[in-house]
Amino acid sequence: EASGNVVSNNHVYDYSNNPSLGSSNMGISLGRGDGVFSMGDVAEHNLVHGGKYAGGFIYGGMDNKVQYNEIYNVITDTQDAGAIYAGRRFSEYGNLVAYNYIHDFSFKYSQRYANRAIYWDDYQSGQTAVGNIIVADSSENTAGILTIGADNVIRGNILVNIKPGITLGDRLDWVSNFAPGNESYDS
Repeated sequence: EASGNVVSNNHVYDYSNNPSLGSSNMGISLGRGDGVFSMGDVAEHNLVHGGKYAGGFIYGGMDNKVQYNEIYNVITDTQDAGAIYAGRRFSEYGNLVAYNYIHDFSFKYSQRYANRAIYWDDYQSGQTAVGNIIVADSSENTAGILTIGADNVIRGNILVNIKPGITLGDRLDWVSNFAPGNESYDS
């Protein structure tokens, strides 16, 4: 059953400047963490910026909307992160990421993994990204939209100064590498 929570017209800034807190210290979280998930929540018309070590939004659950937000100057001092992030759930269908303006994000140091504007990580499935405008401050170490799941829809987005733009992948190798008892994976 939908909770009906709305996070709207907020200004969230300088929220993640301590590296010891890690990249999960997001500006706005919709039901993500320790088994807590949301359903039918909306985050819209928010201005989020200044999170060096974390992105603007993280969400988990079903039928949530992250829309009409402006996100900038985030994930500048971390890697393998997303300005909008969701991950590791096959079953969280029906979430919408729409009409957001994500700009001036990147990681300026040598790294193995790029940062992403929208990051659906490790099997996140049933998501939709539509009408987002994504502009990186550098094409180095940035990516537009990455999805590693099933049944995801990416339509009508504008990506500028992004390399690569949209990346689709699977994690079949991830399943075998991270299986219990296998410590031989490359993290």
